[in-house]
Amino acid sequence: MLSFPLAGDQFPNSKLVVEDWKVGWRLRKELGVGNQLITSREAIAKTLHMFMDISGSERRELSERSKRFQEIVKGATSTKGGSSDANLDAFIKAITQGHAH
Repeated sequence: MLSFPLAGDQFPNSKLVVEDWKVGWRLRKELGVGNQLITSREAIAKTLHMFMDISGSERRELSERSKRFQEIVKGATSTKGGSSDANLDAFIKAITQGHAH
């Protein structure tokens, strides 16, 4: 995933994808006219070329991490036994029994 956060929740989402999960890259911003942060056409083209180059080592590492991340998410969201399923059940049980945390 390529990230170019502009406002709101895009910044923490970009941090998760790029820095924490390491399954994406952030497009670099440069200072433009009027001190506005922009990304040049050349920088976008260079990043896209690297991103699409499946023979590049950075791209291979990104793909491997993405596949591992996909398996983690599949396990968490499986219909029975995943952590998301268990957490949702616990949340519903707490609400129906009137327990707030």
